[in-house]
Amino acid sequence: MRKEWGFQGLVDSDWTSVAELIAHGIANDGATAARKAFLGGVDMDMASSLYHENLAQLVRSGEVPEAAVDEAVRRALRVKFGLGLFEHPYADETREAGAMVQPESLALARTAAERSFVLLKNANFPGEAPVLPLSADAKTIALIGPLADDPQDMLGCWSGQGRPEDVVTLRSALTQELGTERVRYAKGTEIIGGSPEQIAEAVKAAEQSDVVILALGESAPEMTGEAASRAHLGLPGRQQQLLEQIVATGKPVVLVAFSGRPLTLPWAFERVPAVLAGWFPGMQAGPALVRTIFGEANPSGKLVVSWPRSVGQEPLYYDALSTGRPAGQIDPDASREEWRREIRLALHRRAEQPAIPVRVRAVLYQLPLRESQAGEDAAECEDTERTTSNKRAIRGRSGERQHRDYEHGNTARSGNRPTLPAVKRN
Repeated sequence: MRKEWGFQGLVDSDWTSVAELIAHGIANDGATAARKAFLGGVDMDMASSLYHENLAQLVRSGEVPEAAVDEAVRRALRVKFGLGLFEHPYADETREAGAMVQPESLALARTAAERSFVLLKNANFPGEAPVLPLSADAKTIALIGPLADDPQDMLGCWSGQGRPEDVVTLRSALTQELGTERVRYAKGTEIIGGSPEQIAEAVKAAEQSDVVILALGESAPEMTGEAASRAHLGLPGRQQQLLEQIVATGKPVVLVAFSGRPLTLPWAFERVPAVLAGWFPGMQAGPALVRTIFGEANPSGKLVVSWPRSVGQEPLYYDALSTGRPAGQIDPDASREEWRREIRLALHRRAEQPAIPVRVRAVLYQLPLRESQAGEDAAECEDTERTTSNKRAIRGRSGERQHRDYEHGNTARSGNRPTLPAVKRN
């Protein structure tokens, strides 16, 4: 890095990474970990304090050259001088109140959340139009689920200085939009745990309502993020039981899945007419979801990860190389032509009624918007390499954000988006 790339800056470890050399089997004690990390080029030991405890003795014993320590100190001082820390060592703490949670920041947070939502399914309810967007004329809406009114989880697993008291939940936003008399809320179950009585209360609320919004998924701090792997990727706790009993009421259901990863939801995809990947959308979770569910905003997000049907499919990712399995004669042109046919049909439908196509396992779903409303979508292109002497990822994807005026039928480019990995079709 320093010799070939000419990097002259400061090299910092990750959190306690120097101490973790012991767990990795690279060192048998703190002194050895400090020596190996420092001589390996790491100038600063973040959080484990092994440099503080051992480096001076390592210099005295001759295991670490004093000149190397001097150079590491110089690199740290250059950064501090560059940041002006010696001229202005103290921050003006009064500025925080005027900088945090401002209206323009909240508007940006809401827009970011809206653009992150992925419409996974939007089918016709028997005898009716597609479930989404919901009509504001619906007399009563049942809002059910452990994540419908959970501000902490909306912040996700790495929330920084995010505060739960600044979060607007789905329940709060929906009640503000429709009024308390039109929203029937029931928690239904806990993320993990819950009782039959909670489920019974939720079923009663669903039966007394015109439409049901289900807010299900994972615990952000406990099930997602770093060091939070799961053996099973379905809905945790009693949530699957709650889902099935709510669907059994025969009411139109919109499932909002809150998670930090794709969840295996084959039962839901087969029986729930509308499924929206909500992820953990942050402080403006509620307003962004309400605007999206009622058609005021496009769920213009696209999947940048594969969405498995079963955990046994993993690892499943976009740039996997082709293999000789499954055995037998496979005609890739046939599947490709079927995909082209679906795209042509989608374009034909879009010409008749402006809509946003969203692909899940080679199936296109649509969310019609109000004709007089402008909206955004992220257009994407995918290419597949059939034959090559130097094999690379089998699919690549690029995208750009488009602005579509649904009243006049005009589409204009509004800036390029970075290249995104494609979703592998199963």
